[in-house]
Amino acid sequence: MMPACLRLTQLGLALTLALASAAVSADVLLAPTSSDQVPASLRAGVAPEGLDRQPVQMSWPLSADQAVQSQQPTYRAESKEFWQRISGTELARGVAIYLTAPGAVVRISPAGSRAQVLAPESVQISNARGAISGAMRSVLRPEDLAEGSAPFPEGSLAFRLDRAAGQGELMLQAANASGEYLLHVFDVGSSLSLSLAANRDSVLLGQSLTLESQLDGAQLNRIEGLITAPDGSTQAITFKPRGGVWRADVMPELPALGARQGLYEVHAWAVASDGKGQILRDAKTAFALAAPTARLTGEYALSASEAISLKVQVQVASASRYALDGTMLVSGAPVAQAQSAIWLDAGTHQIELRFEPASFERGLPKAYAIADLRLLDQGQLVTLERRALALKVNQDEASEPVSR
Repeated sequence: MMPACLRLTQLGLALTLALASAAVSADVLLAPTSSDQVPASLRAGVAPEGLDRQPVQMSWPLSADQAVQSQQPTYRAESKEFWQRISGTELARGVAIYLTAPGAVVRISPAGSRAQVLAPESVQISNARGAISGAMRSVLRPEDLAEGSAPFPEGSLAFRLDRAAGQGELMLQAANASGEYLLHVFDVGSSLSLSLAANRDSVLLGQSLTLESQLDGAQLNRIEGLITAPDGSTQAITFKPRGGVWRADVMPELPALGARQGLYEVHAWAVASDGKGQILRDAKTAFALAAPTARLTGEYALSASEAISLKVQVQVASASRYALDGTMLVSGAPVAQAQSAIWLDAGTHQIELRFEPASFERGLPKAYAIADLRLLDQGQLVTLERRALALKVNQDEASEPVSR
């Protein structure tokens, strides 16, 4: 007969193997891809105030031809404009601007209380042949601003150049100029536009941001940039040419939260040449930045009786109201959307997506996929995690999400 101690040892080993097998077989979401947004680690954020703590859960049917976003959409800025900060001394001597098309719009705004307000008749516009008579059209005088004509700083002078003034290098000169000014030129008729785009519109602390800029039709000499935080602090960006585009990889420097989270502005300015003159272009875009206060652990529980219930496990570092959003696909086409929002304290919790029978015309599907699964922190108004394809049921029958 086997000794009791040996039987206990084998029983313990069998129990250990059974527990290990159960852990391995736990249901987990599909592995994220490189284009998905997944927090690498968690950080506590600033506790939100005044958020509704009432849980909300809903689902509704979708049209089969409705597009599903498989990746986070991004915005691409296009600019034919440039800004220059100039001194009154420079403007009194004459400031050169290079235009690639006639009919540009020019604005000169005081940049401080010491700047002399400029009247239209005090500004002379000339080219290589001399002063241009009647160069200004559609003039907005400084006194017009009191009537709410345009959202320009007080004391601004704005006008459109007459097409007869032509293009190329023009000289702006105001003999009575003093102080500091901001010169804004919109080369509206130009075919040369500077583009600027970020690879994502929301960034979490600890994540890098990739920026791309491009100017077709001219020789780009350099691009510089700056990120400005909501509190006014700035961070320089270094762009380098790579395969026809200029790219910058940057890790936003965010030593503190609080007032520092929110929208961050990206400003890039470029210097190019068309062989005749120096072309200036500025472009701006923005991204939202927030603390990674929660993430999906990957574990889930799925059931289908009266409705299809997907309970996803969430690890929370900071109390807030969190939302989960997902799209159900059948044979690759969207059929239903579900959303849930609930207040969660720090810890590990579950958020349930419940696809109700009313969302389906032919009863609950047996083969489907969950796509565009998103976890949001409603206190920060930001998407924390996003999976293009999170789950497949009956994988041989369900298919990939449809890209926009």
